[in-house]
Amino acid sequence: MLKITPLLETFDVHRRPKEQKDAHMYRRYMRKGSSVLIVQKPHQRTGELTSGKIGAFLTNKPFHPRGIKVRLEDGTVGRVQKIIRY
Repeated sequence: MLKITPLLETFDVHRRPKEQKDAHMYRRYMRKGSSVLIVQKPHQRTGELTSGKIGAFLTNKPFHPRGIKVRLEDGTVGRVQKIIRY
């Protein structure tokens, strides 16, 4: 029996599994208003995550290996580490 995690339920099941696991690296899995967890530059060593909704994309490319850089609606800037809700 195939077990689907809550994160994967929001994405297209026909995509490659590696892309779904690494969804935070691809812009196509996010849009303005998506709920995400980001890591801010000063917190990269500790890994402290901040939650919020995407207000703007700062990474122009469709893929970034360390995560897409975004500005949250409250103005916080960081790289997406996990998508909570598409």
